[in-house]
Amino acid sequence: MGEVRGDGVTRGVLTHIRPVTPWLIGTLALVGIMGAVILTIHFTTHVDVTLIISDPADKGHLPGYSGLYTFASAFALLAGGAICVFAAQLLRNRPAAFPSALFLLTFGALIGWLGIDDLFMFHEWAGLAIAELLGRGDEPGARSRFEAIVFAAYAVAWIVWLGRFWRTVRQTAFVLLALVLVFFGLSVAIDVGLFLFPGVLPDTAWMPTTVEVAEEMLKLTGTFFAFAYAWQTGIGAVRREMSCPAD
Repeated sequence: MGEVRGDGVTRGVLTHIRPVTPWLIGTLALVGIMGAVILTIHFTTHVDVTLIISDPADKGHLPGYSGLYTFASAFALLAGGAICVFAAQLLRNRPAAFPSALFLLTFGALIGWLGIDDLFMFHEWAGLAIAELLGRGDEPGARSRFEAIVFAAYAVAWIVWLGRFWRTVRQTAFVLLALVLVFFGLSVAIDVGLFLFPGVLPDTAWMPTTVEVAEEMLKLTGTFFAFAYAWQTGIGAVRREMSCPAD
């Protein structure tokens, strides 16, 4: 009797484990790989690996509010991207859904990547890598100048996306999307333009901080409009489909 009960418990446990087995294996594998990378860096380089696994503000003895606006911007973009990817997943088997799952998935990927870039400053690392590749890494401001290449690549990606989904965009809340592109464009123009054209602005004590705040506010405005567009488009598509069940 005890063996039968034990077998029943085992089968019950296995029944609950099987559906999540891919997640268990994937999570443990990912964490294992990340741990192996940390150990490899620790034993083969002089990098302080605690800088990788610790909170930057705490490790650098910075105030808790350090990077607050950057984190807010990245969170808005990643949250908007997650909404669109989730909505695309729900609509993937509904070919008549508007907008399409592909539209939502690609838009979510675009703004999600911008959120990752904003958080980890990929464009700055890429700008430095390009400068060093061209043998100009030691020049003052070289990284910022070559960031323009990264931003140009982003612009091409957005242009390709708009060209592919132009008809769909026109039937969505395109005003929000237009504002996203305008404010992002202005932020990039300030970021790159001041290094490409030094001396344009007056050299005063208050100018650097003012320009930096203006750039950040423009970017933050663009990210919030991106989140608004993602919510309006993604959640709106799901609600419409929920009100019209599939045949």
